[in-house]
Amino acid sequence: MAVDASGFASSHLSEDLRADEVPAKKGNKCLGCLKDNYFTLATLAGVCVGFAIAFGIRTTKPSAVALTWISMPGEIYLRLLQMTILPLIASNILLVIAALEPKKNGRISIIGVSYVVLINLLGAAIGTTCASIIKPGSRQLITPPPSSSGDSALTGTGLTVSDVFLDMFYNLFPDNIVGVTIYQFRTEVVNFTTLEKKTVSNKPGTNMIGVLFVSIAFGAAARASKEKGQPFLDFFESLADVVTKLMRAFLQLTPVGVCFMVASSVASRTDIQSDFVQLGLFIATVLTGLAIHFILIVLVLLAASGKNPFRLLKYSVQPYLISFATTSPAVAIGEIYDGLDRYGVSPLISRFTTPLCSAMKGDGPAIFITSSVLFVAQQAKYNLDLGQVLLVLFLTFASSLAVPNIPSASMVLVVTVLSSVGVPTEGAGLLFAIEWLLDRCRSGSGGLSIMYIAATTQAIYDRTKKDTREAELEDSAPESVKSDKENLPV
Repeated sequence: MAVDASGFASSHLSEDLRADEVPAKKGNKCLGCLKDNYFTLATLAGVCVGFAIAFGIRTTKPSAVALTWISMPGEIYLRLLQMTILPLIASNILLVIAALEPKKNGRISIIGVSYVVLINLLGAAIGTTCASIIKPGSRQLITPPPSSSGDSALTGTGLTVSDVFLDMFYNLFPDNIVGVTIYQFRTEVVNFTTLEKKTVSNKPGTNMIGVLFVSIAFGAAARASKEKGQPFLDFFESLADVVTKLMRAFLQLTPVGVCFMVASSVASRTDIQSDFVQLGLFIATVLTGLAIHFILIVLVLLAASGKNPFRLLKYSVQPYLISFATTSPAVAIGEIYDGLDRYGVSPLISRFTTPLCSAMKGDGPAIFITSSVLFVAQQAKYNLDLGQVLLVLFLTFASSLAVPNIPSASMVLVVTVLSSVGVPTEGAGLLFAIEWLLDRCRSGSGGLSIMYIAATTQAIYDRTKKDTREAELEDSAPESVKSDKENLPV
């Protein structure tokens, strides 16, 4: 039997080459891992350097002017990202609505909105349960701060839950398509010495709920216009591409921006150690609620998809870090899109659920608000009965749908809910001592849950689509096949 020597030699030579390449591949694997995750590692390094700078300059007791200059690079970074949020959200949601078929659009909308509402209710329930079991306020020996100008600003708002909902509906249906980008409708109480009058006025800030409604309406209208609406859609498609490239360029500044944001936040605290000691149990309560919430959304994704839900974490690190550093998940929308694309979520779903979550999702704030209300009530020795606790849960759930997309917006709703259940609001001023930390924790959790909501919506949509297809196939089957199926032995 003849043997092909050249083939034999070449096969052994190739094996030797492969064996020689193994160490090189192992070495390159480490370098490749560092290269793939350089952004995450650089951001973590920025956080560490920021803490180091903060604790270093605290010993010199920096002036207010010095702290302003320290915070300036971080503020500029945040402003650059905020500049791209509005056109990115508006263009993507408009294009998604225009691209979806009405039947699919309705199905995705129902799944997405229902899940967001359920997540908000779940957050309020988790916060209420954790605060009721741990009782952080009853175990603290903290004297509520006396009323001051800062507290009177909180207690004197005079706003009710009804006012919050009126603001939400005013903002949902704007009267000015240009004004929706620069101001929101907000109810405020004007004090005329002895009389108080509530007025609705325009306040600076993007009306994100209004942007969402306008984008959906124009996207649906452009789809209905067919060929005549195509130039309109081409413009927004080009806008989405340009803004995405711009945001990606700005995101390269994240490590530097995060460094100075952390440094300024920590350095501005007068007694950070006392803040942690006095409010440690309350911080633990909120973090426990966020952890339980994360476990539940992971289990929901597992039940919906039947796949490993932790695989999504690999694509969620950057959105989490950006949301944590900037206290706004909306700033991380570009990274959320990129992570969901790499995970395998359809752009039709991710570009719809992400802006929806940015405008309506308030699970993290709901955990914080309910925990804060019960903490202040426990601290003031104010015993809430079961009906009042349920009222806190419901008011928080409802109000969380209208949380403004600005840092520390939840504190306003804390005071509103406290007033609604008759709890003195003076103790809420103490929460500002650790709001800088908890605001970042719930913002990071918000960025993470947006990823899981989109993935879960994709899984539920795929399952319902599969069931619908099977039902249609069964209905279209010949009668002889149907009768054969019915006569099969069990």
